[in-house]
Amino acid sequence: MGENTPQYKTAKIQLESLVKEVDKIKYSNEENLENPFGSVFLPLDQFPEVSKKYTDIYTNLLLQQKLQEFLLPEYENAKMQLLKDKPVIQVIDYASAPDYKSRPKRAFIVLGALLVALLLQFIYILIVERNTVVARDGSR
Repeated sequence: MGENTPQYKTAKIQLESLVKEVDKIKYSNEENLENPFGSVFLPLDQFPEVSKKYTDIYTNLLLQQKLQEFLLPEYENAKMQLLKDKPVIQVIDYASAPDYKSRPKRAFIVLGALLVALLLQFIYILIVERNTVVARDGSR
């Protein structure tokens, strides 16, 4: 086959596109550093920066895990202690003095007591008068 055949030209175009893809993987631009998982392959020229970033993130993750392992039981113990120390009676709404007294009305109480006292006094007078009249009539 010669250089002018269609199969040769197709193979040459495919080879050039593959070489471009390999170069793209090897030497990519800076935007892949911000999002290294945007493609399947990691650019080889940025491997040290990405590995440093990965190490920092992984170290931070391990630190957070250790802190959580230590602080979570302490937090649960503190919550349980607060529940133990909480009083049994809880004030929902504090009392406040009223502006004016609504019931019982003092005037009605005084008038009622006066009427009852007058009625009792009237009954007492009737009983005493009846006993004195009976005592006078019985002594004659």
